[in-house]
Amino acid sequence: MAFDVMKPYGDVLETTVRVVTWNVWSRFGPWEEREAVLLGTLRDLDPDIVCIQEAWKVGDETQGGRFAEALDMHHVQVGELEYEGVISGQAVLSRWPITESDALDVGEGDTAGGAMFARVDGPRGVIDVVSLILTWRLDHSHLRAEQLTEICGWAKDLSNPYHPLFLCGDFNSTPDSDELRAMVGLAPVHVPDMVFYDAVAMRATGPTATFTERNPFSAVGMYPEKQLDHIFSHWPKAHGAGHPVAAAIIGDEPVGGVWASDHFGVMAELRY
Repeated sequence: MAFDVMKPYGDVLETTVRVVTWNVWSRFGPWEEREAVLLGTLRDLDPDIVCIQEAWKVGDETQGGRFAEALDMHHVQVGELEYEGVISGQAVLSRWPITESDALDVGEGDTAGGAMFARVDGPRGVIDVVSLILTWRLDHSHLRAEQLTEICGWAKDLSNPYHPLFLCGDFNSTPDSDELRAMVGLAPVHVPDMVFYDAVAMRATGPTATFTERNPFSAVGMYPEKQLDHIFSHWPKAHGAGHPVAAAIIGDEPVGGVWASDHFGVMAELRY
């Protein structure tokens, strides 16, 4: 079949998948009140896939499991950091079955980060998803770059090259950082053939900070206002799969006087 210069991806998909990522701040602050706000927001959004970071685990109970039950979703969760008896980690939730999963720890101590991989058996084909968190300190840009190189290589090995791949989470990095410029091809990429769309940069309007002094839970850290949370989709795919068509910051106002987390979340609609 001849190449059509006006249809380089073939017929472009009009259907989409709704993805949310949110750092849910474990059991800090009034966590039970916050959890109710988190779940209420997610119910209203009705996402297909949810990635959460700093998801708590105490004994056999996990926040991913609680969310999955409340939202009628499948889930996988991994935890790698412990603070005062509470383990914190990453989770992926999906309205569709999760058929494979894996986990990766990167760094240790105050440089620790980690990632959770999930293969989602969606109605129009496989979707591969990574929920991740990177080291947080302002002076750790070079370490975040190293962690992203490891995570991108790991995700490349696990994912199906013909289906969408989403890297979502708390990158603790802004879009103009060296490590995230490499994600979108504005600097040498972390791993060959691994370049991504940034859903918020492409499609969101208005303020995009997810860690801000407006939120009292983040203001106490006296940290610069930044967009730290992102949804990246691997490019290119046939029929435009993974191409962002909409994005928004979520959870950026209190509900009944309660802020959902110290981070705002991110929602994206992507072709699928």
